[in-house]
Amino acid sequence: MSLSVARFQDLQAHGTKRCAQVLEETCSVCLVDFEEDDLVSQLGKCGHVFHVDCIERWIESSHFSCPICRSLFFNIHFVLLISRQGKVRLTKWYSPYTQKERNKVLRELSGVILARGPKLCNFVDWRGYKVVYKRYASLYFCMCIDQEDNELEVLEMIHHFVEILDRYFGSVCELDLIFNFHKAYYILDEILIAGELQESSKKTVARLIAAQDSLVETAKEQASSISNIIAQATK
Repeated sequence: MSLSVARFQDLQAHGTKRCAQVLEETCSVCLVDFEEDDLVSQLGKCGHVFHVDCIERWIESSHFSCPICRSLFFNIHFVLLISRQGKVRLTKWYSPYTQKERNKVLRELSGVILARGPKLCNFVDWRGYKVVYKRYASLYFCMCIDQEDNELEVLEMIHHFVEILDRYFGSVCELDLIFNFHKAYYILDEILIAGELQESSKKTVARLIAAQDSLVETAKEQASSISNIIAQATK
């Protein structure tokens, strides 16, 4: 999806589209009625209309779905974390790829992204898709989306993921993901399911991961207690 900008009177003249059967007269974010000369944005997938400033603030506050119908702004095909040395630290596939195809994708994108200079943009056209990436310290965070989707929203999604990793690990680094890769997958699974955003609240994700850690620790204590009982019984 890309954010289109037009005057409200122009949208009235051309009508609405998709699931928005009737053009809204009020912005659902600020609850202010549209004026004819207001600059508005109509979402590409659902057709709902908002003030440009309102929908931009909505996206900047880590919301990635329509404020009215909750349809997602984009669909992610896969997520990759690649180190500066070309080592793959995390992969998550949301579209069907065979193992051979996955290996080919990793080789191609590692070569393309690592070869790009720091002054080039963070978007790459690849096989009819767009790959959005951003480097944090020694890691490149990459997401693959459709051509018509908005790259800036995906950059915000990548930053959202990194902020949650930072909050959990405390200034996350590559070694954290090497030795605790399963926790990185836990966090990603709380944010994305089937390539679609499920949770945009950092606090909620942190609370869910903390609860999961608590369950793991409880299970370890129970297993240790059972082992001690068995050991004493067999003496």
